[in-house]
Parts: sequence; C-alpha cells; structure tokens
Amino acid sequence: MKRIINGKIYDTDTAKQIARRDNGLYTNDCWYRSTELYKTPKGNYFCVTEQSRIEALSKAAAIEWANGCTTYVDNIQTEFELENA
Repeated sequence: MKRIINGKIYDTDTAKQIARRDNGLYTNDCWYRSTELYKTPKGNYFCVTEQSRIEALSKAAAIEWANGCTTYVDNIQTEFELENA
C-alpha cells in the first residue's frame, strides 16, 4: 500500500514494519481491529489500520504509539535508539 502525504511517500512494500497493536479480541471477531507501525528507509514513521488508512507520525508520536503495542516485530529499543527503555 502506498500513499503520499505532505510530499512524502509512505509505502508498506519498502518500509520496515516494527510493531503491531490490536484491541485484544480474537482475529475472527467482527470487532477485531489492528494497526501496524512502519519506518520508511528515510526514517519517517507511519501507521496503517485494517481499513487501509495511513497516518504519518513524528518520531515522538511513534514512540508514544509503540508504548501500547501487543507485538514488536523487531527490537523497538534499537528502532528508536533509546538508551534506557
């Protein structure tokens, strides 16, 4: 999925998925929702909802978003270059 927001390209095919958040319901529940956090090759962050909505995030907003994640795809401490996570 690819979108251009404020002149920046956000593409799930070229970005790295670093975390995932869901509402805790079973995936076959009609109310199940999930969102995934990505980082572009240029270091921009964005999240993607199941409804294919892309939202650009600042690094600070991405860190705050990641605090509620249920699944980390990679080492989140490394991604955000935190010294004491």
